[in-house]
Amino acid sequence: MKTHPCLTLFATASLAASLALTAGCSAQPSLPTEGSTSTDRGSDDVARSFTSTALAVVLDNGSVLFIDRDTESPYYPGLDTARIVDADGNETSADALASGNVVRVTGNGIMLESYPGQYPGITDVEIVDEGAPDDLEPYADMISELNVERDPAEPAQATVEYRTEQAVVSLMPQTNGYTWSYEENGEGVTVTADVADPVQAKADDLIDVQVDGPTDATVSFDVPASDLRVTRWSEADISGAADPNSISLPGEDVQVTASDGAYTFTIEPGCRYFFEATFDAGTVGYLFTVREG
Repeated sequence: MKTHPCLTLFATASLAASLALTAGCSAQPSLPTEGSTSTDRGSDDVARSFTSTALAVVLDNGSVLFIDRDTESPYYPGLDTARIVDADGNETSADALASGNVVRVTGNGIMLESYPGQYPGITDVEIVDEGAPDDLEPYADMISELNVERDPAEPAQATVEYRTEQAVVSLMPQTNGYTWSYEENGEGVTVTADVADPVQAKADDLIDVQVDGPTDATVSFDVPASDLRVTRWSEADISGAADPNSISLPGEDVQVTASDGAYTFTIEPGCRYFFEATFDAGTVGYLFTVREG
């Protein structure tokens, strides 16, 4: 049995202290520090534990899924560092989880807003009732949908999540070029999609994030990534170029921080962000812009 694969993204660049961007993208971002979590800026709340109960499901591919018993929402639990206790009170591993188990889940309560959700901040899982697979019958349709394997020919999809004072917002940035390999009829196939430089896209055509100021954004993928590089440009610099079709502007590397399975970087209004992720099957680029909300 295997747990849902967690992302492993590495920060690959640091900001140049002397670099200044113009018009809404001028200040150096306040970068998240190692060990930080995605919390609302300015909040006085301290870290706390949240406890809930869920039904365990072992999918056909061996991944473990939990279904929250209160909300009936499915999510992938981050079990790599969690303490797991069986029904007899003995510490065990994720391999001991079986479909129908009722589990008590303790963690930081921060759920990544993908579908199904992802809960990387789990610290403890206790099997309180062994249950039976038949107990999952009310969720049969949901489980059947999630058991459908993703098309290996499709490049990985990304989800960017950020928090405002009103809500947690989740969006899927557009892809901006990729090289992707997969197997078809026993033969290896590699597809390459070449696109224009990220700065040559029109800002009005891009998926946009709306925030009031520097904000932490969390990125996740539907397949595990091994590396992530993020670059940004000032939209004012791009729009001020004499010939947008021949723009060649150096970008600014953005630091990425990993903590408890969440991978964050700071976004600011007035900037365009391109991030390239590396997977076992290839590399994919993604693009979005940030406007003042």
